[in-house]
Amino acid sequence: MRRMGCVFGVVLACMCSGLWAQSSPPAAIGAAITATAPTATPADLELIRRLGDSDPAVRQAAQNDLDKKTWRDLDSLRRIADRATDAEARARVEARIEDIKDDLAVNPPPVSMHLKDASVDDMDKALSKAAELSSPYIPWPPTDARMGQPAEFYTLDATDEPFWQVFLELSRQHGLYLQGWEANRQIMHNTGTGWRRGVISGPLLVVVDNITYTRAFNFQQDGPDQAHAERFSLSGTAAIDPRVKILRSSSAMFSEITDDAGNDLLAQPPNDLMMSGGIVQAALPLNCELRMIEKPGKKIATAKGYIHLLVEVRSATVEIDDAASKVGGSFPVGRFTVKLGNLDAKPGSISFAVSMTDSAGVIGGIGRVVRGQPDETQSVTCALMDSSGKLLHSVRLSAGSSTGAAIGTQYTPPLKFRLSAPTKVKDVKIPFELKDLPLP
Repeated sequence: MRRMGCVFGVVLACMCSGLWAQSSPPAAIGAAITATAPTATPADLELIRRLGDSDPAVRQAAQNDLDKKTWRDLDSLRRIADRATDAEARARVEARIEDIKDDLAVNPPPVSMHLKDASVDDMDKALSKAAELSSPYIPWPPTDARMGQPAEFYTLDATDEPFWQVFLELSRQHGLYLQGWEANRQIMHNTGTGWRRGVISGPLLVVVDNITYTRAFNFQQDGPDQAHAERFSLSGTAAIDPRVKILRSSSAMFSEITDDAGNDLLAQPPNDLMMSGGIVQAALPLNCELRMIEKPGKKIATAKGYIHLLVEVRSATVEIDDAASKVGGSFPVGRFTVKLGNLDAKPGSISFAVSMTDSAGVIGGIGRVVRGQPDETQSVTCALMDSSGKLLHSVRLSAGSSTGAAIGTQYTPPLKFRLSAPTKVKDVKIPFELKDLPLP
C-alpha cells in the first residue's frame, strides 16, 4: 500500500472576492426589518387582490409568487399585510413574513465590507460591524503583543457576499481563524496559514487541515511488537456563521467518503448525538478515521456529511439597566425568573452571581426530553455589558441553576444585564460535500 505522510487542505468550493466597512441591508437575524415606504405600491395592491380572488387557481398562482419572496422583500410584505382587508390574504402574507424571519435565523443574509489598507484592529471592527454581531470580535494577539512585528494591512471590496466568503478572502491576505465563544469570541491572527480554503454550505464553513497516514515503529520492542497500528485519518474544523444563535450542536460528521477507485473509506457510521446545552464553541473539530484499503485510489472523490443544530429563532429579552442598584431583584423573562444575587464591580474587576427558576417549578437542565424531543427552551442567556454596549461576559443558565463569575476587565459603568430566553427554535441539519481531496 503506497503511503507517505501528508498534510494539505480542502479544495475551495466557493472562492471570494473583495471588501469598505458597512453592513449589508437588514442583517439583524430574526428581527424586524424597518419598512422604508409606508405606502403600498401598485404591485403590492395587485398581489393583495390576487391572494383574495374568488378563483382558487388565481389564489394559488399568487401564493406561488408570495413563496418566492425573500428577506429583501420584507418591507413590501409588511406594506401588503397592513393594507390587506381580506383575512385569508393577510394571513398568507403574515405567514410568509414569519417563514422568512425563521430562515434568516439559520441562513443570515450576505454582508458588504470595503477596506483599503486597514489595520488589524480596524479590520476586526469592520468585520464585526458588517455581520452586525452583538458581541464584536476580539483580535488576538492584542495590539500591544504585536509590537515589533511587521504591520498587517487588509484591502477588500465586497458587496452582498456570504460571511464566510469574506472571512476566507481576509484570511488569504493574512492568516485568520476563530476560537472561543460568545463574549470570548476571538479572531486569531495566525503567523502561519489560518483558514484560507474551505467549503461553504449556507451558514457552515468546513475547513480540512490534514489527511494523514501514519505507521510507527518502537525500536525498544522486539519482533512484531515493534510495529504499531497504522492510522489513516482526516482532520479539520467546522464553523457556523456567528450570527446564528446555536443552542445545541452535534459534531460535524461524515455520512459517506468514497475515493476515485470506488472504495468506501468511511471507517464508522456517523453518530448523530447532539451535544448537551451550554455555550457552543465558535469552531468545532472535524475528525474522521478512514479505512485502510488494499488498493486505494489517488484521491477522495466525494466526502459528504452534515452538522446537526438546534437554533434559536425567537426569544424573549429583558434588560436590567444600572444592575448594581437592583441586586436582590427578580426579573421575569419568558417563562423563567432570573434573580440577581450579587454584583460587585471594582476598577478592573467584576464579580456577580445569578440564579434561575422555571414558572412551573424548578426542573432539570436544558437536556430534558419531552415526547422524544429535547426541551430546548429551558435556558436563559445572561449577558453582562457595560454602558457602551461592550459585552463583558455571557453565560447560559438552565432552569433551577445558579452561576457566578469573576472577571478581570476594563469597563465603563454603569453595568447592565441582558436576559434572553428562546421562545421558538428550529432543528436543522446542514449538509456539506468535499470533493477531489488528494490522498497521501
